[in-house]
Amino acid sequence: ELSSFRKELLRDRRQTIGRLDTRYLGLDDDASGDEPEDDPSSSAVTGAYFGVFRDYVANELNYKTDVEYRMSARGLPGFNWNWSHRPPVGGPQTTPNTAVDLATAMRRNPYLKVMSLNGYYDAATPFFSTEFDLAQMMLEPNLRPNLEFTYYEGGHMMYLSHEALVKLHADLSRFYSETANGGAR
Repeated sequence: ELSSFRKELLRDRRQTIGRLDTRYLGLDDDASGDEPEDDPSSSAVTGAYFGVFRDYVANELNYKTDVEYRMSARGLPGFNWNWSHRPPVGGPQTTPNTAVDLATAMRRNPYLKVMSLNGYYDAATPFFSTEFDLAQMMLEPNLRPNLEFTYYEGGHMMYLSHEALVKLHADLSRFYSETANGGAR
């Protein structure tokens, strides 16, 4: 269990590691708890992210509202995430596997390209999980080259690192250019 790992790894120092970026360290009030009380990586960036977003929406987009902006529906009365999923073929799944949907889309459009962006320190989408999931799609061999993986010195929000942001921009620019030109690499 990821939560237990994040709590146990540095328990002797009373520290926890981040979920969005494992390089961030936190200090829980209850050192004997089973899970981290918070995500130190989220706590470190949420205020700045939220402030910049609100400023952008109000001043750049000129969107005015009295409605409170919430970063997540989690915690709202009646919120209950439905984790079930109905793929293109077959019955509902209790554990969602949307790779089936992606494989169907790629079969229907053999020009569809997929670029997976992966941060080395991301525990929200654990490293190699994406590669494993996409490898299990039972995709035809001629479509496999349409999958591309890129890696960054960062967490879930790899763009927080300037060096990773520069690499991300270059990778995405190349991907968009190649995709718009019929996929020539």
